[in-house]
Amino acid sequence: MNDVVAAAVNGPGSPSAWRQRNKELLLNDLVVNGPATQRQLAQRTGLSTATISNLVKVLQSENCITTYPTVSSNRRAKLVSLSN
Repeated sequence: MNDVVAAAVNGPGSPSAWRQRNKELLLNDLVVNGPATQRQLAQRTGLSTATISNLVKVLQSENCITTYPTVSSNRRAKLVSLSN
């Protein structure tokens, strides 16, 4: 892989760099503000609900977070918290 292609794939504006930034943003929010529903996390971080949903799946598979069923505004929701 040449330097130009490597910079595009791994550089500061690459999809993998944004994904890592978003993971750090989500985890930092949970450290600072505590558990929250996915909707609350989207509001607190400024990320879309779809992005939060995808990040939750990834971070859960990495055992970084745990989810619990809950109810928010009379609707089923997932409460997201850091794993112990």
